[in-house]
Amino acid sequence: MQEPLRVAVYGSLVPGSLTWPSFEKFAAEQQQFDVDTRMMIEGLGSIAGTLVDLGDFPGLQPGDGRVRATLLRLLDEDLLALFDAYEELATDGGVGYYRNVVSATLDDFPRSPREAWTYFWRGPIDADRVVPSGDWESHLRSRVVAPPNVEGL
Repeated sequence: MQEPLRVAVYGSLVPGSLTWPSFEKFAAEQQQFDVDTRMMIEGLGSIAGTLVDLGDFPGLQPGDGRVRATLLRLLDEDLLALFDAYEELATDGGVGYYRNVVSATLDDFPRSPREAWTYFWRGPIDADRVVPSGDWESHLRSRVVAPPNVEGL
């Protein structure tokens, strides 16, 4: 992949998203602070694939659909290693996340796709875990939350 170093993100690596605090906490535990100042948002758009609900986090699998993504330009190359550590890359080919290059289409520049790294999920997924909208934030906001267990109180 050529410079600049870009990453298309669709879940907890999206700055300001509902799950961004999970990544910020992880970064702080790694003594990495102010990570949002070490990247720049190039724009909002989409990447090809199928978005799946893994519970607290999303996963991306190859597919014909479109997944809502934020394109980041990393101003510090060390951030890619931090992203990899957070995603716990499955380098042995087993179940888990792996990183690959995709073509990201930005809403403001639909005829100028850009290459970027992104994280794919390798593992079995039930059909009922697919997020048809391809938009993790919208899915989280609309997902039904189970009522608290009040037995024994």
